Amino acid sequence: MAISPWACHPSIRYPPGGYDYPKQIAAKDANFYFYPMKDSLPRSDSFIIAVGHTFFEDFNEPNLSLRPMATPTFRLTWSPSFSKVTIITLTPHEITIKEGTLRKDYNYPDKNLLTPIERLHVEVLGTSFPIDDTTHHSTRKQHRLDSMGRLYPQLYDPAYYKYLLDKEAPHTVPSYIYTVTKIPITPAGFDSLVDRINTSGYWQWPFKGSCPELPTDAGGITLEANTPEKYKVIWGSDCPYDSISYKQAWQALVNRAGMEKHIQLLWGWKADTVGVIAAPSLPEVKEPVKKKHKK
Repeated sequence: MAISPWACHPSIRYPPGGYDYPKQIAAKDANFYFYPMKDSLPRSDSFIIAVGHTFFEDFNEPNLSLRPMATPTFRLTWSPSFSKVTIITLTPHEITIKEGTLRKDYNYPDKNLLTPIERLHVEVLGTSFPIDDTTHHSTRKQHRLDSMGRLYPQLYDPAYYKYLLDKEAPHTVPSYIYTVTKIPITPAGFDSLVDRINTSGYWQWPFKGSCPELPTDAGGITLEANTPEKYKVIWGSDCPYDSISYKQAWQALVNRAGMEKHIQLLWGWKADTVGVIAAPSLPEVKEPVKKKHKK
């Protein structure tokens, strides 16, 4: 009798939370990488994810949200503004690190490939998609968008927006060149990292994290969990002075992968080499002693 690959980790019990795997998947949706979120996200976020599948495909990364993998899998994706994209994947026996840089022949958007009307449309959709989202547009702007929608009904169709993006930046070759490093890890080491994630509140947090003071050019980060019974993902930003517990667990994974010099998720905090997060030490400030003056 074949032994299930999950039998190596019968002791792991995942907290409540996460999403069920889909029972049926339409062929057109198979490349939606956060599939359980498809119908619950704002349309702008859903569209960004739907067209972002080429990012994962460029790194030959599977869609973790469709079905359980052969072994439990945790994938941290780090997309900074000015350094290498990094994908760290944790499984029971190894950590895989992929570091990617944009190809020199990367197809940057070229609006000269569009007609004058298409250039206008992609500009409007780039700043105001979806154009009928009245919660984020001023009355004056919404009046202008409604007028354009009556004149060009295709602006309401996400497929048309994707057509424009594909036309101005055809994805003919992978956009990234990447390296792969593999680090062996013991089952006990795997269990320890997973336990930190499970006890950090990760499974209870909403899909999209908030950042009250989002810096310019902040990096984006996700952590996905593929377990036997459920899937979980958090999508957030690099947030200053964010000591939130689940990011401490993420930093422990980064440290175990040996990437702490490149990825620091805890601004204003210090991560040591074994993954324990400690607050920075501050010098003791003493009140100066006042000299007594002789009368």
